Amino acid sequence: MALMNLSTGPRQRDKVYGRKRLVPLATSDANRSLFAGNDPSLSLEKAVAKLSIKEAHDSIQTQRSAAALNDNQYQEERLPGRCDKQEHDEPPQDVSFAPDEDVVTVSKPVVERKVALSKEERAVLKPVMAFHRVASFARDFSAFGSQLTKEFDVRKLNEGSYSDCFVVRKPNEDVETAVLKIIPLECNGRASSGAASRAYDFLREVKLLAALEDFHGFAQIFRSRIVRGRMHDQMIQAARDWLETTQEDVDKTIDPGSRYPEDQIYGVIEMAYAGTDLDLLEKPSAFQAFDVFWMVAILLAKAEKEIEFEHRDLHMSNICFRPGNEGTVDVSTGFVQDMRKNPSKVLGLSGLRVSIIDYTHSRMRDAKTGEILYNPECPFTAEEMASYKRERRPCDQLDTIVKAQQWMSQSHQIQKDGAAKYETFTPKTNVIWLSNVLYELTKTAGSKKKRCHVPGSSATAKDLQDDLWNKLAKTLKWIGSPDLHSLPESAERFLNEAMDLGLIAKPDVDAFMESLNIDASPAG
Repeated sequence: MALMNLSTGPRQRDKVYGRKRLVPLATSDANRSLFAGNDPSLSLEKAVAKLSIKEAHDSIQTQRSAAALNDNQYQEERLPGRCDKQEHDEPPQDVSFAPDEDVVTVSKPVVERKVALSKEERAVLKPVMAFHRVASFARDFSAFGSQLTKEFDVRKLNEGSYSDCFVVRKPNEDVETAVLKIIPLECNGRASSGAASRAYDFLREVKLLAALEDFHGFAQIFRSRIVRGRMHDQMIQAARDWLETTQEDVDKTIDPGSRYPEDQIYGVIEMAYAGTDLDLLEKPSAFQAFDVFWMVAILLAKAEKEIEFEHRDLHMSNICFRPGNEGTVDVSTGFVQDMRKNPSKVLGLSGLRVSIIDYTHSRMRDAKTGEILYNPECPFTAEEMASYKRERRPCDQLDTIVKAQQWMSQSHQIQKDGAAKYETFTPKTNVIWLSNVLYELTKTAGSKKKRCHVPGSSATAKDLQDDLWNKLAKTLKWIGSPDLHSLPESAERFLNEAMDLGLIAKPDVDAFMESLNIDASPAG
């Protein structure tokens, strides 16, 4: 059934793409997904963290199967076990919607308590719970939280549009195990006491995560589920603790324990921990800036080519970085001290890895089903766009939003293929957003005169760093042009032209692709 938008607006701290709040956040944005931590004692996290070695792509598929447990074993399972993709392969044992009952049931025994749903709620949630990456019945939220907190410490990470984000870890361990994104859902036309999302928006998000998980540098989803009821007391307390200490622009007058009704329905997405928000990378070195920008460009180009992917919101908070296999995020002093000649390959010298997150506004074609997944709604009002046009500066986030929206509108008018505006594939938006990433990286690093070499750098190392900054400056001048027609048509074409121009060496690109094993087709 069709659902209308709630009369209550988004939370005060929603992403607003402007309104004087485009500053680095003290914590990561709520839509975290992607790579788990690199603690070698955690088998799944170890497999995910090793995506930079050649055998990892096949290895993680094996780990998913080994880690996946049935829902009735939840009390014994480690949280980041993968969802069993065969959960819905036997229709007679899936969801049973009894016409005269208010409970969604399944035939297999479960430990967790099933909860009642009205007929209207069942109708709304049926397509959600029929999707193979969503558990097939609704659970009691407090019981779910009780099982969770018996094994894990829970800390609220942040708030996002219509969601709360919690990070969990084993007690006495420093490595985050997973992230829970908890999204209140509007399933019966009744406005709740807080802003809520629509069930089909939740389903689209899960579909996007599931479709992208086989692509390196993108989301790694564990499982998702529907829950109902009051949040567990320890999670409410974690939300209160966050509210007391956060510096974010949030309404602190609403107690987390009373924000929603006692019978509120939520969608829960369990994901691997992403890493650190790129906004928090202070004064990046030439090696870090070069690696972040070109790794993101390569990952985008690959997804763009394979599944017609456009991110459409690729600002700094939607990119995360983490240490690579060597546990480092930049070159060592010894490395630059001993440098007497340029290394044969430059990309990857910092040792960091990047991950692209948050697909709220993304567009892609599912490689398995052919379904085009996209957000059909414009995220900005006419008044907001007019304000962005007045306040923007070249290549900043407001300018990028305006240029991307302009290009999508122009492309939609030209193509006239009957597709909706945001359904149309316009890969040049990836290039436009890459210009913003590079602009922010260079701005964060400081002006050319204020940029420092890595301490202890030899003369050769200093020359190399200067050369990397010069190449990045030339790249920004190229793709930051206000003449949108002069830009490369896609991230893939941009990458090829950049290699032709000597802005990045082909051996660097080839080596990075090989290290991620992304030459092979994604596993099914």
